[in-house]
Amino acid sequence: MISQFFRHCLENWDFFLEFGKNLSFIGEEYPLVIDGEEYRIDLLFFHRELKCLVPIELKISEFKPEYVGKMQFYLAALDEKIKLPDENPSVGLIKKLLEMDE
Repeated sequence: MISQFFRHCLENWDFFLEFGKNLSFIGEEYPLVIDGEEYRIDLLFFHRELKCLVPIELKISEFKPEYVGKMQFYLAALDEKIKLPDENPSVGLIKKLLEMDE
């Protein structure tokens, strides 16, 4: 059964289509292990033209400054552990979803 959260993501799919055909999906809840602790990126893509990883964090609440710190943490970890030498630095997005029904 698909979660309400990911169903809501699918309803916001037009946002992702704006990136065009060069955005390739890598995974959802993509695991990153750092110092023995596991973190999960909501969605991870690779942009073929820009040649970089694109992590996307999906939020259902209003913006909070700590979201930026978390994204910077993910970008540094991706560039250190996942990015290949010939790829460009990762570029992250924080996307607020439309309000979900209770």
